[in-house]
Amino acid sequence: MEYFKINYYKLRNLVQRPYIYLLVIGVSFIVFFIVIANFFYIDKKIKCYGIYESHLLHIQIENRLSDKIKKQNTLTFNGTKTEYTINSYEKYSLDKNIIYQDIFLVLEKDFYNNEIGDVEIYYGKQTIWQFILELFK
Repeated sequence: MEYFKINYYKLRNLVQRPYIYLLVIGVSFIVFFIVIANFFYIDKKIKCYGIYESHLLHIQIENRLSDKIKKQNTLTFNGTKTEYTINSYEKYSLDKNIIYQDIFLVLEKDFYNNEIGDVEIYYGKQTIWQFILELFK
């Protein structure tokens, strides 16, 4: 019985930690994340290979993504960011049940003739918050 009395007195005199600090830190972290998520943007990108010949960049992308190129005007070719205009849409090709379309682009900057490289076209700019909500759809 004496053992229970000792534990009772220890429990009665126990100092409680102020958990309000933990609550304030948690709420401030959530508010900070919401503010950051509303002001920073995420872009989706199309990544493909292209060949630059006679002042035209020839790329081949999926048919469903060809409309995304119409709305944008900048791309990155071999790490160099440049603006482009669409010269022409060419033939379609079929590879493993995916329809690809050939597109010729006129670039603002000049590159070496017959240069082959990575092409990145960014589209679908949206806030981080919109991106997270879209994931739950």
